[in-house]
Amino acid sequence: MKVYAWGWTPNPDKIDEWRDKIPGLGVIHYPATFHKARKGDICFINSEHSAKRAIQYADVWNLAILGDERNVTGPSGEHESPKDYMDRLRPARNILREASVPVANAGLAMAGGHFDHDYQQELVHFTGVSNQNFRCYRYPRVVRGMQWYKSRKWFLTMIPLRINWWPLKYNTFFAWFRQAFLTPLSPEEQLKALRKRTDVVGVGIWCLREGKLGDGYWQGWHGLIDRNDRLTWQGEMVKRVLNE
Repeated sequence: MKVYAWGWTPNPDKIDEWRDKIPGLGVIHYPATFHKARKGDICFINSEHSAKRAIQYADVWNLAILGDERNVTGPSGEHESPKDYMDRLRPARNILREASVPVANAGLAMAGGHFDHDYQQELVHFTGVSNQNFRCYRYPRVVRGMQWYKSRKWFLTMIPLRINWWPLKYNTFFAWFRQAFLTPLSPEEQLKALRKRTDVVGVGIWCLREGKLGDGYWQGWHGLIDRNDRLTWQGEMVKRVLNE
């Protein structure tokens, strides 16, 4: 089972250099880098237009992921209801299916810190793979939530955190502390455990390289590679797991 990094804010000219720092790593591509995909990669699709672009490389993709965290404001989907989400992305799903590209639903947030059964149950028949995003200190809740869907296949995205002190609105100390000291398994142990599960088709990591947010601040608590193109502890962790 492969491990993938989300190719957020990639430089198309450097994405190969970055991914090759971790041999065996797959990439989840946004439309800007579809043309750089390698066999076994994943595409992120958020519109009918991006689905049409993706099928130009249909033989490359292991999976297409339809959208992201539409339930982010809580269970029942105040951001976008399950029905609205499915209505919006059904044309894209059908395009991908016709091109024989396997499809996963949107990666759902841990709504209010909990596994969002309300939203997940609505989507259970929309695609062949269910999708869940989680910060690593939520891992036990994710595993418990998955047990409700015995016949489902899953793609899971882990969000391991580094400590970030500034700016204060992005302070990650308490979240990092929970991840490091109050969670039964470390992020590395979680990744190893997920790779052994037969119901998990792949694991994503947010994200490939540290990038800037819309307000200009570096997202210095995420990324397998930092802004200076060096492996972070998250990157070293993934490299160790893939080398085993």
